[in-house]
Amino acid sequence: MSDSSFAPADYNPTGMPQYDGNPLIECLPKILSDVDVVRRIGSAPPRPDNVERALDPKLRGHGINRLKDVVVPFEIHLRLEDLFSQLIRYGYTGRNPLHASSVRETPNKSAQAI
Repeated sequence: MSDSSFAPADYNPTGMPQYDGNPLIECLPKILSDVDVVRRIGSAPPRPDNVERALDPKLRGHGINRLKDVVVPFEIHLRLEDLFSQLIRYGYTGRNPLHASSVRETPNKSAQAI
C-alpha cells in the first residue's frame, strides 16, 4: 500500500551560508525570532465579557478553569527553542543530498548474497 500524495515543500533560503543550498534545511520553517516564539507558544485566556460578568457567581466560577490553558513563555522556553532549531539544522549540514561528499554508499544487498 503506497500513498504517493505528499504536500509540496517550500524551499526558502535561510540567509546563513552553511545552510543555504541544502534542501533538507531550506524546507524547514524559518528561524524564529524570540517575539515569534512567544507569539506561537504563549496563550492567554479570553477576557470575560459583560455577559459573563453578569452571570451567577457559581457559573462564573467555571470560567476560572480557563486559567489552566494559560502559557507564559519563560526565558528557558526561548533558549530551548533556539537550541532545538540549531540542533536540527546543524544535524542536516552534513547530509546535503546535493553534495556527493555527503551521500554515503549503501551496501548492495544483491552483492552481499553472492
